[in-house]
Amino acid sequence: MKALKIKSSKTIKRIVTGLLSAAIVLMTVVVAYLTYCNISGKVAYIGKYASVKIITPSMEPTIPTGTYILSEKVQASQVSKGDIILFRSADPQIYGKINTHRVVEVNFENGEYSFVTRGDNNSVNDAYPVSEKDLVGRYVKNAEGLSAFAGFFSKPAVFFIFVIIPAAALVIFSMTDVVKKAKETRKNMLIEAEIKRLQESETESKESNDHVPKDEPKTKD
Repeated sequence: MKALKIKSSKTIKRIVTGLLSAAIVLMTVVVAYLTYCNISGKVAYIGKYASVKIITPSMEPTIPTGTYILSEKVQASQVSKGDIILFRSADPQIYGKINTHRVVEVNFENGEYSFVTRGDNNSVNDAYPVSEKDLVGRYVKNAEGLSAFAGFFSKPAVFFIFVIIPAAALVIFSMTDVVKKAKETRKNMLIEAEIKRLQESETESKESNDHVPKDEPKTKD
């Protein structure tokens, strides 16, 4: 019964360690990818979709400031008047940065599309049209759940509880396993060495006995 409990405890520990490892690895990969995209000015698409945080009020009330939105990859030919698109701005003040505005006019000249855009909260159209090559994606919807999730994890206390503590627990579990395995390895090495010594001693003893001359049987005259 005791052995069963120990085995069950080890199984639970391995499961917990595995889950923590997977969660931390996944979080690390996602954070690294998002950080890379943020530094390089790219939208972090995973498959066809990406989430983007809107940091200006130009699309209010449709998209409130600080809201995360879900966007999808599309071809320029799939964009219609009234769509909200993500694009790299040609405005010198924010050149190359991602902007999110509504399409108010679609043009097609010389085999290429271009779009006239305007923020819902702005009174005039954007001064610079969006070329086909600068199209990044199309707005799908506001991601309220993601906004709440991001806001929740942006709190230092929450981040500490759900990220730092699990990471520390994983390190502790890993260190415990390493120490335990090291002890088991050393114990096994000592046992193997003792078995080998006993085997060699037994072999030497046998060889010694084989070389001892035996008394010859007495013969009658």
